[in-house]
Amino acid sequence: MEFAILLTKVGTCSFDDVKAHVTALRGLEEEGRLIAAGPLGDDSGGIILARFGSLEEAQAYAQDDPFVRCGMETARVVPWESSHASNGHLGVIEPVPDSPLLASLRGRATARAFSDRPLTREMLLPLLEAAACAPSEFNLQPWRAMVCLDEASREKLQRVCLDQEHVGRAAAAVVVTGSTAALLSGAERAVDAQIAAGRWPASEREDKLQFLQTCYADPTQARVSALRNAVIFGHQLLLAALSAGLAGFWLGGMDEAALRADFDIPDEAVVAGIVGLGWPAEGARGPMPRLPLDEVVRWHEPVGAR
Repeated sequence: MEFAILLTKVGTCSFDDVKAHVTALRGLEEEGRLIAAGPLGDDSGGIILARFGSLEEAQAYAQDDPFVRCGMETARVVPWESSHASNGHLGVIEPVPDSPLLASLRGRATARAFSDRPLTREMLLPLLEAAACAPSEFNLQPWRAMVCLDEASREKLQRVCLDQEHVGRAAAAVVVTGSTAALLSGAERAVDAQIAAGRWPASEREDKLQFLQTCYADPTQARVSALRNAVIFGHQLLLAALSAGLAGFWLGGMDEAALRADFDIPDEAVVAGIVGLGWPAEGARGPMPRLPLDEVVRWHEPVGAR
């Protein structure tokens, strides 16, 4: 259920109260329950839109909010229904898929210029975790990533990427590879995970394990599969960054032999590409024109459908 917590300003608070309020909101956000929050423009209070299991749960959260506890604001909680395209604006019109992520994807553009604002390891970890949730064959997750965060590492990477300057200008650059070794070494773990999840019966464990090992016994097929899975990881990393307001690029031009030598990438790994990330520069360019869908998409029609 969705609720609006309407906060009315009646006093003042300390900066510690502000930090505690933001920490509480961050907790809601990490649980996937926060929809939106912020102060009102006339300084009369604020609003929190969030999901709770019941009105009582929402009221308990509101009364425990640091702004309410310190006496800065009072809280009133009311049920709220969000109106958006994907629910047909509460059933008034035909629903269509829509979300903030879809909107950001439509505005996606390859970035080669970035602001000087840095990225930290703590900022990158949620993006890498999101990328690691990408789908993979049999959940083998054979992708491997090397993050170049400091300036020296990015400059070193720029040199092996044919000295393309946007590699060094990005706040972070990630070398994405696929491990052929992981396709075989991870087979037992993957089979056991599928059994534990109830997707495969335990009685078929040995047959499933032999099947996975057979799938990747051919080195050529293993490299194709490793590359395919690594590209999915790299693309999901770009999308995760985009959803967080970052800009980025996918780069494939490099001296692969130099990259392997300078960054100690094993022979069994397949290099998929480089993902560059950073905060967009002021006045960043928008997306390039896209081909119309009817040039790139066709709908299969069964025989006799017409």
